Amino acid sequence: MPMDAVTVTSISFTLSRSQLAARLAIPEASPRWNRVMALARQAESIGGLGGAYLPVTIDHTGDGFIIASGIRINSRILQEQTEHRQLIFPFLATCGRPLEAWAQSFTGITDRYVAEVMTEIACMEALENILSEVDTRYCLTNASMVNPGSLEDWPLTGQTHIFEFLHQAAAGLGVTLSPDWLMSPLKSMSGIRFSGKTLHLNCAHCPRKACVGRRELYENPC
Repeated sequence: MPMDAVTVTSISFTLSRSQLAARLAIPEASPRWNRVMALARQAESIGGLGGAYLPVTIDHTGDGFIIASGIRINSRILQEQTEHRQLIFPFLATCGRPLEAWAQSFTGITDRYVAEVMTEIACMEALENILSEVDTRYCLTNASMVNPGSLEDWPLTGQTHIFEFLHQAAAGLGVTLSPDWLMSPLKSMSGIRFSGKTLHLNCAHCPRKACVGRRELYENPC
């Protein structure tokens, strides 16, 4: 019997002063800091971040792909890493529509930028909450993940698979997918969590610089 997706919306959201100061490059002694704190209080009061995940049984694996709950995912990394595993966990995490609408309501460049950074932090907070719950509840070893579009191994078109697995949960969270595979709210993340043969993080294979979500140093093949 297929399992139901787990939706998580009761995620506390507190913006760290030190994190904001570092991300915004605004010293706490700056005259602008009071405005940052005022916006932080607004963002925290709105909240609304959330996420969802679904335990999915792997039906079959082949050369460079897996089939899970009847859905084929072309990813050699996922196929090799989940060998002899039974479950994968498609997931979504989002800052939420209320917080996105709040950030988009600002017309001033500085306020808009600060608010956008706060929605990004909220999305990362939601992501950490979802991943932590999956890892703890299912006792994952070498807890790893792949994300559509992060590497050539699984392009952005893989978003369609995430939404096939989580379409009802995504609708409940207010997360939608555009025809060109972009999510709304923009500050949303998706992927597949799994217990890997070895620890795998896309970050180790991604050369992108200045990424706030980086979890591992880039391993330059050269």
